[in-house]
Amino acid sequence: MNDNQHKEQTDRIHDLNQQIDQLSNENSENKRLIEDLKTALSKDTSEDDKLAELMKQVEAINHKLTEKENQQDELKRRIGELEDENHALGIQLQKNDNKIQENYDDMEKMQNKINDLEDQIKNKDAEIEAKN
Repeated sequence: MNDNQHKEQTDRIHDLNQQIDQLSNENSENKRLIEDLKTALSKDTSEDDKLAELMKQVEAINHKLTEKENQQDELKRRIGELEDENHALGIQLQKNDNKIQENYDDMEKMQNKINDLEDQIKNKDAEIEAKN
């Protein structure tokens, strides 16, 4: 091997070593990027897990809200029934009050008749007493 060939081979080895170093650096950079991606993906997964948990909580809250709305609707329905019953009772109460007033008026008329009859009896007694 002559000097010229040796120099070429040395240069070639040097170039290959530089390429190896460059590839090694690129490989290290790629490994770092892969680790960064893994970290980012695990954070994304963690964020996805958090989002999934939040979605579950939202679904649970929506379910409870639906239950509360159903309860509210049931209470409104029951209130409507009670208002109808109350209205019917109010009508019945008014009828009862009217009947009581009629009875009171009838009782007053009877008392007046009784008073008139007592007066008639007294007058008859006075007439009979006067004839005797």
